[in-house]
Amino acid sequence: MDINSLPKACVILGAGASHDAVNQGSRIRDARWRPPLAKSLFDIQGNPYYATILDRYPDASYLAQILEPRLSDDNTVGMEAELRRLADHSSPIIRQKFKFVLPYIRDVILECTLNYADMPGSYVQLVNMFLADHPHHLLFINLNYDDFLEKALNRFDTRTYHFKGPGNYTDPSMQAKVLKLHGSVDWIVRVAPDREND
Repeated sequence: MDINSLPKACVILGAGASHDAVNQGSRIRDARWRPPLAKSLFDIQGNPYYATILDRYPDASYLAQILEPRLSDDNTVGMEAELRRLADHSSPIIRQKFKFVLPYIRDVILECTLNYADMPGSYVQLVNMFLADHPHHLLFINLNYDDFLEKALNRFDTRTYHFKGPGNYTDPSMQAKVLKLHGSVDWIVRVAPDREND
């Protein structure tokens, strides 16, 4: 099959995709680790098992007390806006504490990826639709840190889709390419230099 002769499509995957990663054909290992929506990342009362992760990051625990009420009480406040506000805070103490929020989020998502389900059935359906049922030359833009999409692609064709690092995601010979704008649970690429004085 000449992948250059296929129709082209772009699929953008946001947080809801991970939250709904499984279908009726998926075996759920531990439902407590269902990937959260952004507004639930700091809801420790609703997700008490997150506390064991948050305990690793006392500075993130401090900021969780600020983030959780703002994210849960006001649906107009977005997670990224709140994170940006803390990253750019006028207080160097808050900026320093903020450095531990992202590792906390990464660890929660990693635990979800490892413990929630064996097979991300909803992703398998998506991959099958675009690569097998109605073949397309495909670009996935994934805003999530988890690797559910990579697992589905790998299960579709283990010889072609093996993701060992950022370079494997956009191999020109692949029918489907993946851009992970925020990084992944197992890698990150710095796109801007550190700000001075942080």
